[in-house]
Amino acid sequence: MPTIDAVRSWSDYVRRHHCRNTQLIYIPIIWRFQPYMPEFMSELTCEHIENYLSTLKTKNRTINNHLITIKSFGHWCSDHGIPNPASKVKKLPEDHPKQRVLSEDEYAKVLAICKTKRERCIIQLLGTTGLRANELISLRQGNIDPDNKFLHIIGKGNKPRTIPLCKVAQEAIDDYFNLPKSLTYITLYRLCKCLAHRAAISSFSPHALRHFFATRLMRNGVNLYRISKILGHSSVTTTEQIYIHFLATIDLAGITDCLDK
Repeated sequence: MPTIDAVRSWSDYVRRHHCRNTQLIYIPIIWRFQPYMPEFMSELTCEHIENYLSTLKTKNRTINNHLITIKSFGHWCSDHGIPNPASKVKKLPEDHPKQRVLSEDEYAKVLAICKTKRERCIIQLLGTTGLRANELISLRQGNIDPDNKFLHIIGKGNKPRTIPLCKVAQEAIDDYFNLPKSLTYITLYRLCKCLAHRAAISSFSPHALRHFFATRLMRNGVNLYRISKILGHSSVTTTEQIYIHFLATIDLAGITDCLDK
C-alpha cells in the first residue's frame, strides 16, 4: 500500500473511532511523520521511525508521545496485513512529573471558599468521581443510572466505564444539572485557578482533583484493581505507575491481623 494512502485511511479511522482530543494529537503527529516514511508501507523499518524521533529536539516524554501515535498507526497497519516495525521500537526513559494532588485540608479549604452552588458542585463532582475535565464538560443526564447510584462514561480512547456515586456525588450531580451551565475547558481551568487563589493554596488543575479522588480511595483501603477500573485506565500497571509514590505512604500497620483468625 502506498504510504500516503495508509496515512489518509488511518486518519479517517481516528476521526471515526477516537474522541476529539485524541484526534487533535494523533492526526498532526502522523502527518508530521509521513515525509520521513518510504513511498510504500512494506518498506517501512524501525530505522525510519528512529530517524524521525531523533529530529524531535524535546523532552523524552514528548518523543514517547509521538512514538505512541506511531505505534497506534502501526497496530492499525498490522490489522490490514501490513508489517508493523513500530512494535519493536522502545520508548525512551523519562522522569514522570510530580503529580499535583490536593490534600484533605486543601480540598476542605476550596469547598469552604466556594461562593456559589455551581462552584461547589463542580469541585465536589471532580473530587468524588475522578472525572477528567472533558468528561465533566460533556456530562449528560443520560450518563446517570435511573437510581442515581452509578455514572456511565465513555472516556479516553472510547473506553466505557462505570463510576459508583457516593451521596455527596449524587447531590452534586443533581445540583449540576439544575444550574445554568456554560462549562468549557477555559472556564473550568480558570475556576480552579481562581479557587486556589481564594483559598491561598498552590494552583491546581481539574486533574489534581482526579488524583485527590484516587489517593483518597487508596488511603481508605480500596484495592488498585478497582481504582484502575473506576479511573478508566487501560491496565492496573498504568494506575500503579502514576500512584506508586502514594502507595508507599499508606499505613500497613495491622494489615495482616486477619490471619490470626
